[in-house]
Amino acid sequence: MTDPLRIVVTVPNPPSANRLWRMVPGMRRPVLDRDYAAWLASAAWLAKIQNPGAPRIDCRFDVSIRVPISRRDTDNWAKALMDLLQKSGIVSNDGNMNNVQIAPEARADCEITLIERPDLGAIRKPAKPKRAGGGPPAKPKPAAIERAENLRARIPF
Repeated sequence: MTDPLRIVVTVPNPPSANRLWRMVPGMRRPVLDRDYAAWLASAAWLAKIQNPGAPRIDCRFDVSIRVPISRRDTDNWAKALMDLLQKSGIVSNDGNMNNVQIAPEARADCEITLIERPDLGAIRKPAKPKRAGGGPPAKPKPAAIERAENLRARIPF
């Protein structure tokens, strides 16, 4: 029997889960916070270069996360770190977590250890339903886009 795939990634500390998304006046849905988007892009790059050539985990997996000791709730770290693993392509679906362990310890960064569990299968995201009219969604009017951008530019992040 072959040993399960094990991947270890060390990344800088993510923003708090309370700071990942922002509501912008005039927008119906929250948007990514600029600091979170910047962290996500740089940390995804760091995660990719730490495990060059490692296959993506497409099945269920166990994850162990070591985080710095802080006043932040221990479970506050998980959302951003798991989103990072999916964005960087290390896992196909962060919903495939089987067992999650988060431990605060004396350190300055976050360490994530993944162990695949192919014996447990996988959760696949259902395909999005197609629009009734078929084809791509309607594009917003240019004036609406301009208003949204102007509103967003006035919001301090």
